[in-house]
Formats: sequence, structure tokens, C-alpha cells
Amino acid sequence: MSVIENIYKPCRRPDPEEAPAHIKVASKDYPKGKALPENLKLDRERLKDFSYDKPYKLFYGFGVNLQDFIEYHQKHNLPKPPPTTKLSIVRQCMVHQVLEDLQKHCDFDWFELHLAMAVEYKYILVIYDSYTFDRAEMEDAIEQEIYEVLRDRMEVCKNQEPRWFRTFYDIYH
Repeated sequence: MSVIENIYKPCRRPDPEEAPAHIKVASKDYPKGKALPENLKLDRERLKDFSYDKPYKLFYGFGVNLQDFIEYHQKHNLPKPPPTTKLSIVRQCMVHQVLEDLQKHCDFDWFELHLAMAVEYKYILVIYDSYTFDRAEMEDAIEQEIYEVLRDRMEVCKNQEPRWFRTFYDIYH
């Protein structure tokens, strides 16, 4: 096997038409705007009650795809990952480098990346989650600064507002 030469080889973006039916249905079910309806907020008082059925966990942020990380990595001339024969390892390193770079430029250390249950994106660049949102919400000015930097540095963020997404988290937890 040879070392991967073209680390910027394009990666196919999801086609919303090809999304499974359950993903299409779930994608339409997210709250609009930043405010969460009461039925999706975690009731901390009831957590010790075994009969309490927690709402599914949502994640607030920007939808992204692997290709967006590849383009960011190339556009901002981030260091090339170490040579390897596995493209998946190269891509994993690139994603990690992009997240570190975004954290540095946004002065925000809490970015997470989760698999999105969405038709047009594979990942969510997470700002908040619905279980900690009430305790972690930032001041509007600080939040807007982060969004401006994201939109300036990451092309995919320019034409979208952050929104709530569901992940495959609840399927496994």
C-alpha cells in the first residue's frame, strides 16, 4: 500500500433525495429557532424519579459535511497530517486540526462534533445541547462573535443559521 498523496481528494456530500425515510421525517421534527419547547427541556428535579422519561437530546449548531472540513483545511493551509496509507486516518486528523483551529479563532473551547440525523449534513458542529442549554447559554454578543468567525472561516456556515439537530445519540444511549 502506498501513502495517501492527495489528501484533498473531494468527498461526496449527502444527497437529500437519497436519505432514508426515517431521517427525512426526523429532520422535519426539530424546533425552529433557539428557544426550546418545554417538552424538550430536561427536568432536573425529576432526574432521580425512575418513571421520568427524559426527552431526546438535541444539539444546537451548524450542519457540516466532511468535505467542508477538507476545504477548510486546504483554504487555511493547516499542517498536513502525518503520512499514512489510510485515508480515514488522514481525514480524522484533518477534522481534529480544523476543530482546534476554529476553537482558537473563535476563542471557544466547547465545540463538539456529532453525527447529524439530517438529510443534508452528516455532522453537527455543536455549540449547545438541550440538556445543558439552560446553564451554558452565552450572552448574545459573545455568541454572535463566534457565529461571525465561523461564517468568515467556514464556507458552509455562511448561508445557514445555527439550529437544533437530533443525532444518533439516543439510539445508542
